[in-house]
Amino acid sequence: LATGATGSTASEAIPAPRILVLDTSSRNLRVIERCLQALGYEVTSVTDAERLKLELRASPTEAIVASADMAQGTGLEIVRDLYFQTDRPLPVIAVSANQKPEDLLVSAPVELLIGAALQAPLDPAQLARAVTKVVAPPDRAKASAILDDLVKDLGLVGARLDPPKGDLRIEKTSLAVLLWSIDFNDW
Repeated sequence: LATGATGSTASEAIPAPRILVLDTSSRNLRVIERCLQALGYEVTSVTDAERLKLELRASPTEAIVASADMAQGTGLEIVRDLYFQTDRPLPVIAVSANQKPEDLLVSAPVELLIGAALQAPLDPAQLARAVTKVVAPPDRAKASAILDDLVKDLGLVGARLDPPKGDLRIEKTSLAVLLWSIDFNDW
């Protein structure tokens, strides 16, 4: 492999941001996995608390997508119970088929850093917008083009992800993570 000016090789590329998905719905898992993988994220899906715990310890994670509708308690409660075992606060995207997004935000555990609340069945464009607000995709232009294709493949009419125009706003969750990182690292 050819090396660049810094002496690093292509095989030493920065890994894709990892997103953990906690859900028991095979349809939701399929939509979430396809959408996020197409955007360039590494996606690890789990269906229970024990697997989530193992995956949180296994490798760095940038965000969690969790279902609020699970048989063994809400995914948000499961995430909350494991939340303080992580080395930093992780943004959580909450998903529910039984609650409206605004109700989900109100009922979510206060300890969690909720980046967005979405209603199932999931719209890939809304999911992509929610996740890219809290974790930047590896290649934004490529991610936007791929998402457009994904939306067409899923047969969704009018659900287009337009790239942001002008300066990007810093979302509350991004600011909270930044402030926590500054405090944690004594910067």
